[in-house]
Amino acid sequence: MAPTSLAASLLLETFVVNEIARSLSASSVAPRLHHYRDHQRHEVDLVLERSDGAVAAFEIKATTSPSVSQLRHVEWLRDRINAAAPGAFRAGILLHTGDQRYTVGDRLHICPIDTLWA
Repeated sequence: MAPTSLAASLLLETFVVNEIARSLSASSVAPRLHHYRDHQRHEVDLVLERSDGAVAAFEIKATTSPSVSQLRHVEWLRDRINAAAPGAFRAGILLHTGDQRYTVGDRLHICPIDTLWA
């Protein structure tokens, strides 16, 4: 990825995470926000965890053509959480700059970023 593309991608990711955090600040539910990365190179842009253990995970991509493969780390996290605490993983969402919206697997969704304001 070119340096300009990388900078734009990081800026978009920061913007989206801040928008999610801002909208949650008005909520009575106060989930913890995390970025996940491990030594096996699994990385998830944003993980929300409520005090009751419920988890939602987000990938943020600067693309108008999202692909299911971009959710591979969220899918891995879903399976890992399900093994430890069945039912705790509630949703994995790929937010992107296009307009496509669909479900791609068990609790995995692809949605446009503007879904945040819908």
